[in-house]
Amino acid sequence: MLAVGSLAGCGWIPGCAAYDPAAAKATFDGRVGTVEVVNEGTADVHVDLYHPDGTGSVEVSALAPAGTVTALPGAIGNDWGIGIGDGCVTTVRQVATWTGDRFVIAWPDG
Repeated sequence: MLAVGSLAGCGWIPGCAAYDPAAAKATFDGRVGTVEVVNEGTADVHVDLYHPDGTGSVEVSALAPAGTVTALPGAIGNDWGIGIGDGCVTTVRQVATWTGDRFVIAWPDG
């Protein structure tokens, strides 16, 4: 399993647990799309994505500047791992709203 940061930095994710790629793959329900991070905070945040077939290495990394909407590159499944800021890594499905063609994450949660 992959854990980044501490659960204390992960209050925006209820019940956040360390990302386990094998367990995450079992939750894949066919939803694939872009990921948008709506950073409503006052500080830039780093966003890392982890492929469920990967080795635990970051597959995609981006900076989401404060006050912007940042679209991450590529088609991402709901079973991918995501870490924002110093929070834990969890699945996209746990933290994003599915709009029919993309996953939208409000940061900070709200």
